[in-house]
Amino acid sequence: MAGCASSPTWAADLLQLTVQGKAFTLTSATTVSYGANNVFAQKTLQPGTYSCDDGFFGDPLWGVVKACYMPNSSAAAAQLQLLANQFSSFTLAKATTVSYGVNGVFNQKTLQPGTYACSDGFFGDPVWGLLKACYAPNAAATAAAALTPITGQFNSFRLTVATTVSYGANGVFVQKTLQPGTYSCDDGFFGDPLWGVTKACYATTAPTT
Repeated sequence: MAGCASSPTWAADLLQLTVQGKAFTLTSATTVSYGANNVFAQKTLQPGTYSCDDGFFGDPLWGVVKACYMPNSSAAAAQLQLLANQFSSFTLAKATTVSYGVNGVFNQKTLQPGTYACSDGFFGDPVWGLLKACYAPNAAATAAAALTPITGQFNSFRLTVATTVSYGANGVFVQKTLQPGTYSCDDGFFGDPLWGVTKACYATTAPTT
């Protein structure tokens, strides 16, 4: 599933594949992050050889030398807690971003309270041919990955550098990587990751509000 991830990506959670302008080869389906300074574009790629460059990934951070990274499986695992194995079901008591996959490669959905199937049919298949599972964010890991508050819901904010902005509450977020400019911190711009709850905007760097 291409595009930006639905939860913050931190450099400490990543292993470098290669630097900008070089090629890299994957032997299994892998989510590859391309960028620098905790600002990334992401694609989930099948086995093969790919170019680590703006042409393939897009440019998430203009004017900065970037690199390509894959998930550090041990770091990724430490941030997730098991909900259910593939072919089982799980029940959520609150809105939660659920990750479905294996070996650091996941599809994600933000789900409302209810019971769901942990299956390819519901989430899509992020890694063909492997037994997968469903995970929720580990609350301790989520708290440790502290986000920098920008502003509260219904306010606007100004960025002076390209920044990955997380919008949400209670550990449930949607994200956009934004270029310098002024933006609205609201459902209209980001979408609503958590219905009925007052949300806020957070950054991986400290912008000017």
